[in-house]
Amino acid sequence: MMTVSTEQELLQAIRNGEIWNESPYFFPDKNMPLHVWLVNSGHETVTSPSYCFHGLNRGSSEFSIFQYTVAGQGLLEYEGKTYILKPGDAFLVHLPHDHCYRFVPDESVDHWTHFYCSFSGREANRIGRQVETSAGPVLHLNDDSECVKQCLTLIRNLKEQASSVTAFQASAWLYSFLMALYADTVKKQAVHREEHTSGFLAEVYRFCLEHLADPDIGVEDMAQKCGYSKFHFTRLFRQQLGISPGQYLRDLRLRAALRMLQFEMHNIKEITSLCGFTDESYFCRSFKQKFGKTPGMFRNQK
Repeated sequence: MMTVSTEQELLQAIRNGEIWNESPYFFPDKNMPLHVWLVNSGHETVTSPSYCFHGLNRGSSEFSIFQYTVAGQGLLEYEGKTYILKPGDAFLVHLPHDHCYRFVPDESVDHWTHFYCSFSGREANRIGRQVETSAGPVLHLNDDSECVKQCLTLIRNLKEQASSVTAFQASAWLYSFLMALYADTVKKQAVHREEHTSGFLAEVYRFCLEHLADPDIGVEDMAQKCGYSKFHFTRLFRQQLGISPGQYLRDLRLRAALRMLQFEMHNIKEITSLCGFTDESYFCRSFKQKFGKTPGMFRNQK
């Protein structure tokens, strides 16, 4: 048996077909009271179109499967959607469930190389379902992501220690993988939300600044600029900033007025117009409500 010292060496060996044929590790005693239970793990290269597993035809026991594509290509059909699984793609599914993963050869693809682990137990199933529900059934993971490393470590440890491995030790390794999987997917979602929020708000901010002096610009125009209905835009905006888009626009205008009072020589009537207010009295009341002083008081104290 070939020995590898790092997860990356193992990954490359699997990719090149240099190490270990399919040899999943099973623990025969399923009655042990473990909340994180390793069902099996391993890796394989499939070339036959008969490789096909349907999630409703594998018994009634609840468990989950994580499978990471190393080379070639596979296919996952999941609740009416079809996903092409290429290197770097993993799927995470639970059973029993309406899905099917299979190998479909064509002129450009003659194999599907992947590694996997299947797991069960109350806590393992809970983590798996939470990731599957929140991130979807297909995960795009780099080879150096922590959960890929942890899954490879699990496989390597099982292979190298073989008969000396206990179900308790395997459970500990599996839990490390599950925590890495959870962290990687949660972190990726947080980055996606941050990028989406940042881009969304930046677009709103630019639009409002460009039309700051136009008193007719309102929430509907902001929503249209971002490609949303007024209702959806308002709901999304409140989720992101905790205030209404109308209040945001009003505050932006008032902050612009504050800067003009500090650094420019416009009179209050001109500032009223430049900041999109049609009524000077309303502008002064709004300014005092926001900053505690009228525009005239603020300028005089300055």
